[in-house]
Amino acid sequence: MPSLTVLSGKAVKRAIRAHYLMDSALKVLLLKKYVSQEDEVDDLRNLYDDVVHHRTQLQELSQSQTLCKLKTWMEQQQIALSEVSRTAKLWFQYTG
Repeated sequence: MPSLTVLSGKAVKRAIRAHYLMDSALKVLLLKKYVSQEDEVDDLRNLYDDVVHHRTQLQELSQSQTLCKLKTWMEQQQIALSEVSRTAKLWFQYTG
C-alpha cells in the first residue's frame, strides 16, 4: 500500500513560488525574442510612456493595438514551440 504524504503549508508555498518563477522566466525568454525587433520595442516604450505620464488610462490597455499584437505573437510562439517540443506543449497546457 503506497504511503500518502501531506505537504506542509511551507512546502506548498515553495512549490507554487517555483512554478511562478519558472513561468516568469520562460515568458522573459519569449519577450527577449520579441523585443529583438526594434519597431516592437519602440511601440512598447511609447505605450509605457503614455501610461506612466497618464496619457493613456489603464482601462484602455485592453484595447491597445501594441498589446494585442504582443499577445498574438506570444500565442503564435507558444503554438510553434508546442509543435516541436512535448515539454513545451505540456507546460503550456499546464499553465494555461
